[in-house]
Amino acid sequence: MNIDLDNIKIHVLISAPLIRDAEFDAYFYTLPSNKLLLLANILSDIKHLTAVSGPGWKVDWNTLSTLSLSRLNRNVTWLSMVRMVNAKRVDFLLAPFESSDDLSLMVEGLIFTSILGIRIGLKGNRHFAISRHRPNSKKIHDGLNKDIGILRENGTRQKAYQQSGF
Repeated sequence: MNIDLDNIKIHVLISAPLIRDAEFDAYFYTLPSNKLLLLANILSDIKHLTAVSGPGWKVDWNTLSTLSLSRLNRNVTWLSMVRMVNAKRVDFLLAPFESSDDLSLMVEGLIFTSILGIRIGLKGNRHFAISRHRPNSKKIHDGLNKDIGILRENGTRQKAYQQSGF
């Protein structure tokens, strides 16, 4: 789906990025039994493998598309993606860092292991959108941008994200 940014900007003010391109890391999760994949230690080690995501997961999809994988499978729901890895139809999926002691991901009683040492910065910025049609929208936009700058500059933004498991 292509988004007409010019049309959006007629109705919405876009904040400075709260998260910049590639600042949000995703990890590669696979089955604990996938020993070959778990031995990978650099990104090029996974290029011959298969992954699953969905175009609805736009950031993940765009990021995985840049990797020149052997195959990138489309799926619609998170549970379907998890089940594809579990059924060994694909080698891995992307997920945010899990704060469990062993970095494992548990979904529906299934356990997935992070490929330690390999992560990827997701493509795209994250912004707030403020309706231009609301009272004080410009003032809110300007104040938000100022505060985002302050939080970034003094390290509070990064510290808060780290403490929340981001």
